[in-house]
Amino acid sequence: MLNVKPTPLEVDFSTQVVVLLAMGQKPKTGYRIEMDIEYAERRGSTLWLPVRFIAPTGSAAAVITSPCAVFGVAKQGLQRIIAGETGHAILICSG
Repeated sequence: MLNVKPTPLEVDFSTQVVVLLAMGQKPKTGYRIEMDIEYAERRGSTLWLPVRFIAPTGSAAAVITSPCAVFGVAKQGLQRIIAGETGHAILICSG
C-alpha cells in the first residue's frame, strides 16, 4: 500500500477562492485536465481559463479514475469563472 500524504493547499479565504475542475469518474487511465495558465484572462468580474478535458488515446488500464485539478484564485471582484473549450461557467462567487 502506498502511504502518501498530500500537501495541504494553503488558501487565505478572505482573499482567495478555491477552484476545483473535475471530470467525474472515468473507466480507465489516461484522462487528464490541461490548463495553460499563461492564456488565462480576467475581463471585469469574469476569469476565463483555457482548460481542455482530454480523453486517452490508445490502450489504457481499466481502472476507475477521477481526474481533477485544484488551485486558488484571487477573488477580489470575481463573480464568475469560465473554463473549458465550451465556455461553461464553473463557479459563481461573491467577491
